Amino acid sequence: MSILRRILNRKPGGDAGGDPLGPRFDAEFFRAVRRFAIVTGYSPENFTFNLRHPETQAPMAPHLGIAPYFDAWKKIRSPWDRVELFFRYFLESRGSESFDPWAVANVLSALRLPREALDMLQRYELSAPDSECYARHCGAFARAMIPLIRPQEALQWAQAAAAADPEDARLRLLLADALRLDGQCEEATTIYSSLMATAAPSPDDAPDPIADLFARLFSVETGAAPSPFFALDVVGSLEDADQAAQFWQLGEAEFYDSPHFRMRQSYHMAATGQTREAFAKLAALVGEMPWLREAHLNLLQLFHHLDPAGDTLMPELRQQVEQRIHTEGWTAEGMQQIEIRPGS
Repeated sequence: MSILRRILNRKPGGDAGGDPLGPRFDAEFFRAVRRFAIVTGYSPENFTFNLRHPETQAPMAPHLGIAPYFDAWKKIRSPWDRVELFFRYFLESRGSESFDPWAVANVLSALRLPREALDMLQRYELSAPDSECYARHCGAFARAMIPLIRPQEALQWAQAAAAADPEDARLRLLLADALRLDGQCEEATTIYSSLMATAAPSPDDAPDPIADLFARLFSVETGAAPSPFFALDVVGSLEDADQAAQFWQLGEAEFYDSPHFRMRQSYHMAATGQTREAFAKLAALVGEMPWLREAHLNLLQLFHHLDPAGDTLMPELRQQVEQRIHTEGWTAEGMQQIEIRPGS
């Protein structure tokens, strides 16, 4: 019996109802609904997800209505994996075929599966240029191309998307990211600045200035310019170490689908003496995204630093990294090389 069938056959109530984590799960569920609506390219106003009992049609709290997912959620520590749990539930319960292919592709890109996203997009005909969804369809291509590090193609698709719907702020932001990936930093900064100008003003008495800044600018759900590239610019300008650390933590949860943000975070850690933490993050990234030349070459540098003999620190992974670098013929030309703090 499928997990969804077991959920729908579950009666209201049950031992999950008294779990003190229930309200937290419910809050994350509804936040994920909003995020899913934005990520797909639809909108929170046009996408709702209400759980009802299959017999009485009475509304059900999420931790009761999808109790097996609640049980799974309690075992997950990272916020990005919890979001993935919810996103996969939305796709499974509604059926991916009920969404436009470009919308599913956007979700796959958000789940760190840009290759699968691109494969899906290439299996369907592109929407007609005069159709309502043409801009979002083009945008889905760009969103898959950016983490695949295909800058010219990403820029072409992002330009087509933004030209087809110049009023869509998310498509303008996508264009800025594609420009940034292509090395056109000034053009990208112009767009980031224009979007930042639309953010709500900072309150004078914000109890947590960094959290407030992040919510107003970088949160996918509430921010005016939720770009990992723009976020990297801002965190690099923070002089207070505690504020920078908080920003990196918030950014990791928000932009875990971005190899660019994750690489730069690992480089920051290596430069500040957190070498083993940097190694762990780069190793995880390489495992998820094996096409990343820069991540592979910098991970190999960390291997050399932490295990000069090459026989104690994850030797199988090291062999895989070395083999892939050799097979692909990768060199460090034109990339950012990791800087490791001496003595770390």
